[in-house]
Amino acid sequence: MSISTREKNKLYYQIARHGAQDLKTPVMRELLLEAECKKKILDLGCGDGTRLSMIAKGKRAVGVDSNDFAIKEGKRRYPGLRLIKGNVEKLPFNNGEFDFVYSAFVLEHLKSPKKVIREAIRVLKEGGTFSLAAPNYGAPNRRSPCSTENKYLKLIKGFVKDFFLLVGSNKDLLWKKVKPKTNEAYEIDFDTEIEPYILPLLNFLKGKGLKITKFSTFWEIEEENTTFLFKIVKTLGKIGIFPFKFWGPQILVIAKKV
Repeated sequence: MSISTREKNKLYYQIARHGAQDLKTPVMRELLLEAECKKKILDLGCGDGTRLSMIAKGKRAVGVDSNDFAIKEGKRRYPGLRLIKGNVEKLPFNNGEFDFVYSAFVLEHLKSPKKVIREAIRVLKEGGTFSLAAPNYGAPNRRSPCSTENKYLKLIKGFVKDFFLLVGSNKDLLWKKVKPKTNEAYEIDFDTEIEPYILPLLNFLKGKGLKITKFSTFWEIEEENTTFLFKIVKTLGKIGIFPFKFWGPQILVIAKKV
């Protein structure tokens, strides 16, 4: 059964708020650590501002999101935060204005993630930190809720592509587009537009002149899938074997602008 856009917004931000408030998640731990010594912070796709409120802790911080419902809700909940309704593909800030720019679990909902990443780099000062987090839907062993691709075919094709990404010079993002399930009953990430994958993301950021300081796909996160093949892949991934180390459930990349 379909539900209204307002009801979808309420459900989505309830779920997102719960995740952002959990300081024990690997992504939140890393973002909090990176923000400790930063003076001016920018959250791209801030939603209702919950994550930014946890990270900013009185620092100069700004959040940008295109969703009117989220911004209004955020201003009500966190009146001390500067939340702006705007286009993350064209930010209303000067070059080099922030020393920490991050986007958490937003990339998969964007039509043009490359434009957003370029804008993030533009407003980041030299020596500043850029951090991206997302579900690792584009990994050969994973799919988004919107994917219609055969999982076994994707696994084989993806395994081969990973070796070309490792040895090749392609610096494009190479993320697959999917069609959102807009007419179905609400479920988290049914509005996915893109399937992020960490390996081409690393190549893309390096091609933009950034220095990667840390990355992970968080194989330590517990998952329900317990098939024999999954256990083999997870074991290989956790000990850092290529390409399986890139196949974990979530993406985190931390980079410096040099």
